[in-house]
Amino acid sequence: MKRLGTILIILFLANINTVLAQRYTIFSQYMFNGLVLNPAYAGSHEALSVSAFHRSDFQAVEAAPQTQTFSIHSPLNSERVGLGMNIIRDKAGVTDQLGAYLVYAYKIPIGNGNLSLGLQGGFINYKSALNILDIKHQDDLVLNSDIRGFLPSFGTGIYYSGKKGYLGFSAPQLLDHTIEQQNTGNRVERAFRHYFATGGFVMSLSPHLKLKPNGLLQIREGEPIRYDINANLLIDEVIWVGASYKSINTMALILDLQLANQLRVGYSYDFGLNSSEYLQVASHEFALNYLFSVNPKKVVSPRYF
Repeated sequence: MKRLGTILIILFLANINTVLAQRYTIFSQYMFNGLVLNPAYAGSHEALSVSAFHRSDFQAVEAAPQTQTFSIHSPLNSERVGLGMNIIRDKAGVTDQLGAYLVYAYKIPIGNGNLSLGLQGGFINYKSALNILDIKHQDDLVLNSDIRGFLPSFGTGIYYSGKKGYLGFSAPQLLDHTIEQQNTGNRVERAFRHYFATGGFVMSLSPHLKLKPNGLLQIREGEPIRYDINANLLIDEVIWVGASYKSINTMALILDLQLANQLRVGYSYDFGLNSSEYLQVASHEFALNYLFSVNPKKVVSPRYF
């Protein structure tokens, strides 16, 4: 714990009075978790869609980051409007963030697909409990004072999907905030803005095989652009097997099973490509998605994206 505390303090001191940027976790199975990145994704399934994801990073490190999401969305009877909700909890070391968002999307038929415009709004409850760290200078208020904030959040996105592919661009967090550290009055700037571009398509290789390439760009102010290049192979409409390369020099192996038309479960394993890099150790991610038909007479079919 002392080693972890030292690391966290160094990270904190490097950012105090400048920018403390919120960690926005990107799931390796983002291609099956569209609502977390883009509010325009709401209602894109033909049924009420419920998803739960859990990700554990850096398994060999004490107090390593963990993220959970719960998402629900559905088209309304008009099928032009989609509504949804996202709940995201992200815990890393002494920092704990909980976000909750309501989501609205409106579809416009264009060609053989739909163009969807989305909005989301909610809050982020942020806490960094520095006072639990094991540090030498217990009388140092900067290192022994919590950082807390209850912050509004607003985002938007655009999403086009057809039978064979999809494209999206989103900014799920557009607002900047300034919060104060308790007991010190230090104003800590926190930049929330993130921008995402996603895309992918499905091509048939044979009656039993389909290939689905995907791509993601993440843009965060003040940092290099990150990207993820992915390909998934669908076998007999049941088994997804895939791999991703991430610009942070990691790979992910993905296995998803379509257990029924309405139920899909998934797992991914991330690992670093350079074993000498600090903290480049295994990460695990679990996914669950279930579709509840909004029309009992209509058969729900599996979604490619």
